[in-house]
Amino acid sequence: MVLDKKYMNSIKVLLIFSLLNISQVHAQSGMEIPKTIIKHGKFAFMAGYNYNKVHWGEIGLVRGWRCNYDKECYSFAEGLYYYASLSSEFTIHDQKFIACPKLGYHVEFLVLGIGLNVVDYTDFSSHAFGLRPEIDLSLSSAVGIYYSYNILTKHDWLKTSNHNFGIKVIVGSGLYSPIYVKRQKRKQNPK
Repeated sequence: MVLDKKYMNSIKVLLIFSLLNISQVHAQSGMEIPKTIIKHGKFAFMAGYNYNKVHWGEIGLVRGWRCNYDKECYSFAEGLYYYASLSSEFTIHDQKFIACPKLGYHVEFLVLGIGLNVVDYTDFSSHAFGLRPEIDLSLSSAVGIYYSYNILTKHDWLKTSNHNFGIKVIVGSGLYSPIYVKRQKRKQNPK
């Protein structure tokens, strides 16, 4: 599937503005969300590997949000983790260096996650813009395997498949520490 460049630019602009304003959405909407429900976003590092006829490495930054595991937190929200990411893929062991900057948003619930990335494959002389929907299975949103599909503009020069299979690791986001804090609170305040 090929998307027109005009539409891809519109999608990129919309996604960038959405990600830039994500922390202000609730404040401007007038909705009152208890501070105990949503923890402030935490920054983390992401590293990954994927394959689509070419081997790719990935590094990037993540800003994620998770329930703060307080007594007032709804039990279903404990498994919810959502994050925005800014990363870049790059070819590994290929004769031609290709980079792929990515901007994405992902929602994880327990072991299943979905996401959408805006991608730009480039060898610094040609570009292939596109969207990449993604589905993944993860362990507490810290380590996951995923499948994604590229929907790109003029990608004839790329010797890749539209199907991507990969693994990613998110480090430094405090994903495990709130679980420990919750257990400690329960021990200190038994019912």
